[in-house]
Amino acid sequence: MLHPSSNTLVNHLLEGIRDGDESCFEVFYRMERNNLVHFVNSYINDRARAEDIAQDALLRLWERRLSLKTGGNIRALVFTTARNMAIDYVRRKTDIESLEACLCLEDESVDGLIEALDLASLLGKTFSSLPEKLRETFLQSRYEGLTNKEIAIKEKVSIKAIEYRISAVLRSFRRITDTI
Repeated sequence: MLHPSSNTLVNHLLEGIRDGDESCFEVFYRMERNNLVHFVNSYINDRARAEDIAQDALLRLWERRLSLKTGGNIRALVFTTARNMAIDYVRRKTDIESLEACLCLEDESVDGLIEALDLASLLGKTFSSLPEKLRETFLQSRYEGLTNKEIAIKEKVSIKAIEYRISAVLRSFRRITDTI
């Protein structure tokens, strides 16, 4: 999953990819490849083929870069592409297990997973708007895996201050998710 503060980065990458900047595409590719492989593999249960589908979906994004819209959700686009490619792969297989997997991919819950990418984008915007100290503390806690005590020592503040900062970020996220 993308880092919450990376929404600006994703928008920058979208613009760069649309403009044909291969380095922007490479950064996006490296950020999302493993997420796509995991997403596809959870449905087709074939890691090697999931890797192929993920790569093909990302390459299709590059091939269709000129049609990307400013402000569009590039992550949702590439995940939808990967999902559709997985459906096509499963349909080509003939065994019953494959047909069941295909039905799972067509389920509305998969659309919900893709819509969750939009929620992630909204949460990323919310996160970016928070004061820097709150963001730094939250990232240290959730992404670096530091304990509240470790963060407090590093930041030279009390543990209660760290707990408050983390709670403030979570409250902001709850306000967003409660409105949806």
